[in-house]
This record gives sequence, C-alpha cells and structure tokens, in this order.
Amino acid sequence: MAMKKVSWLLLFLPLPAYSADFAKSIQPFFAKNCYSCHSAKLKTGGLNLEAYVNAASIAQEPERFEKILQRLKAGEMPPKTMPRPDAEAQNSGLTTQGSKSR
Repeated sequence: MAMKKVSWLLLFLPLPAYSADFAKSIQPFFAKNCYSCHSAKLKTGGLNLEAYVNAASIAQEPERFEKILQRLKAGEMPPKTMPRPDAEAQNSGLTTQGSKSR
C-alpha cells in the first residue's frame, strides 16, 4: 500500500511533463464530467475539484485523488443519472494517469 501512495506522489510531482498532462487531460476531464457537482460553489460530498489547479495541488492529497480515481474506474462517478464519459475518455486522460503509476 505504501508503494501505491508513493507512486501517486511521483506521478503528480510538479514537473513540466506532469503539469502539461494536468492541463491537457486531467483538468478538462474534471471540467467536462465533474465540476457540475464538485465545484467550489456546490462541493457535493465535500469535494471541490476546482481546487486542483495543477499537478502540485494533486500531489498534496494523493489519498484523496486515489479515491477519486477508484470511484471513476468503478463506474460510481459520475452518477448513473448524470452524463457519463464515453469509453475513450474513461480510458484516457485522468484514468490513464493512474494506471501509468501502477
């Protein structure tokens, strides 16, 4: 388990490549699929994904980000009553970032 946490931390170190990944895949995924419920204004479930503004902000909370990834992969989020990412989006961007670290 400790290695898993370390790998997440390494994944989101504020290096230029990871910052670019955040801007190109993670933030757009959040904007399209998550902000309608998990914004600074709504904070559904106490989660404000708009607070993640770069890779370094994710690195500060690797356990929380791991939970987010797990819920996405399990199909728990977005809720079934909300528009869901297509298979391509689900297998790229945010979810691919996590699988690269394992």
